[in-house]
Amino acid sequence: MKRIMNKPLITALISSLMALASVSANALQNLDSVVAIANNGIITESQVQKRISALRKSNVRSPDIRSTALEQIVLETIQMQIAKRANINVSDDQVNKTIADIAQQRRKSIESLKSELKQQNVPFKQFFEDTRRNLILQRVQHGSLRDKINITDRDVENHLTTTHGKKINATQYRVLNILLPGKKTKNNKLFIESLRSSLMKGEVSLKAIVKKQRFDDRKVKVSDTGWVTQNDLPESFQNVITQLKKNEISRSVASRDGYHVLMLVGKKTQKNTFNTQYLAQHILVKKTNIRSERSAEELAGSIHQRLIQGENFSTLAQLYSDDKGSAVEGGKLGWANADKYVGEFGSALKRLQRNQISQPVKTQFGWHIIQLLDSRKVNATEGLLKEAARQQIYKQQFTDALDNWLKKIRAEAFVEYK
Repeated sequence: MKRIMNKPLITALISSLMALASVSANALQNLDSVVAIANNGIITESQVQKRISALRKSNVRSPDIRSTALEQIVLETIQMQIAKRANINVSDDQVNKTIADIAQQRRKSIESLKSELKQQNVPFKQFFEDTRRNLILQRVQHGSLRDKINITDRDVENHLTTTHGKKINATQYRVLNILLPGKKTKNNKLFIESLRSSLMKGEVSLKAIVKKQRFDDRKVKVSDTGWVTQNDLPESFQNVITQLKKNEISRSVASRDGYHVLMLVGKKTQKNTFNTQYLAQHILVKKTNIRSERSAEELAGSIHQRLIQGENFSTLAQLYSDDKGSAVEGGKLGWANADKYVGEFGSALKRLQRNQISQPVKTQFGWHIIQLLDSRKVNATEGLLKEAARQQIYKQQFTDALDNWLKKIRAEAFVEYK
């Protein structure tokens, strides 16, 4: 009855998708000659040119950018063939959610993102399908490698003692970096200080500067660091950031790139986190070959009525519950967080008072009658740190395993260049 929490994978789609989608239809005319075959899939010149453009827009440097582009497409073609054989698909709803996440990361609305794409001659439909393709590739990769990655409790404990692991518990900062590129001249320093003064006085909108990447007819670059530790920031920023309050803007900071002013968007420190755990018991009534859905609902209602009239919960659980694992214990489930149960069950559990019995609750498993026996607060900080460490280890092991797996499927495929 417990549900497996499938944490969404956080994807780096923003710049790559927008670059990949940015080749206009006119530029691709008359470029449909076949340049390679990968198993039963063909690769055309237009695909290669589109990928070369994407690589250049992403500032990828390669001595032979055409070969790099072609090899990427070959590998993706092979992986999409694996996805088709495994019937791996991504729904429109899942694509829409990912695009919404992309927009949020860029601090834009969906409509603003669409406008940006339009300005870059990127059809939204093409961006949508490129997003779907990337999500399918991720599913193929993680599905193929999941069983090849093994992380022990000892691995997690050791990782938390490393420099990288210690950052998990460090204070994190989110910084907006406004840069005036150029030489470190007196005039440039005065200009960036003027920008800071205008922002603090409300004479100019930060949103406008972010959107236009300009101030007073001069180009500025605005970037968001995301959540980082102090040591992740450039050395010249580190002491400055720790002195700022939320939404405060620093004095000018010089670097080899020019002059910066920094705004502290947010700060978060790892604190003790407490979760509520519940001790509950339940009776499950399922639809069976000889019991219809309606009969299951009626039986659950009858059992609930008997409980309200004072009959013993454990006795009725042993007699009627179709969850045989807990039935032998009188329906007892042990201590657990509410989110470890299927949604409807967990929601009902959280609404109960101590010793209260729920109305029959419908889930994918059947009809449940739940009684809350007790609840308690537990310190979940250590568990959260260990889970974060496990995710870091997984990411590193996945990167190494992916490289080997890609080499393997490439070697096993039939690839012919024309």
